[in-house]
Amino acid sequence: DATQKTLVIDQAKYFNFQVDNVDAAQANVNLLDGGIVEASYGLANAVDQYLAGFYTEVKAENTIGNDTAPIVPTKDTAYDLLIDLGVLLDENNVPESERFVVVPAWYYGLLLKDARFTKDSNIIRTGYVGDIDGMIVYKSNNVPNTTGAKYKIIAGHKSAISFAGQVDSVEAFRPEKQFSDAVKGLQVFGAKCIKPEALAVLTANKS
Repeated sequence: DATQKTLVIDQAKYFNFQVDNVDAAQANVNLLDGGIVEASYGLANAVDQYLAGFYTEVKAENTIGNDTAPIVPTKDTAYDLLIDLGVLLDENNVPESERFVVVPAWYYGLLLKDARFTKDSNIIRTGYVGDIDGMIVYKSNNVPNTTGAKYKIIAGHKSAISFAGQVDSVEAFRPEKQFSDAVKGLQVFGAKCIKPEALAVLTANKS
């Protein structure tokens, strides 16, 4: 009985940089390759910020705290609050596999002080982020927030948001009137929240 939904590809980001021939000759690394790696990271970061904005699609009953009364987690409660987000997903019959939760660095720091989270020695030794209640925990500086407060910690299932994107074009060229090599690229993408019931959001202030 589902109704048709339309996913509009309405986002676009590009990069364009050049490396002077003199700089390229004097460098002991391939500057173009390094630039492309940086450009790829920049495009991925832009997409990450865009997808993080879909926290606004969450249903009111799937929230813990709000902008008026944000939760202030501590090292003793940070773990439990993520468990509570998982319970909200359980109550909406969200599949238990392929769940995730995205936390800011300071929140992740609180989790590292809880033995329930760090019982896997790989978390401390290798930087492995770990999981809580079947949710893969991701650490990101792109968690939406208001001037360092009211962080929107998003938990959900991968089916909640549909994403489509592609690198439309990557071109190498020689700029006119310059002795340099240049590369430019364009990425287009779009997304749509198709299962808002598969998202849950915790609004939290840094203690």
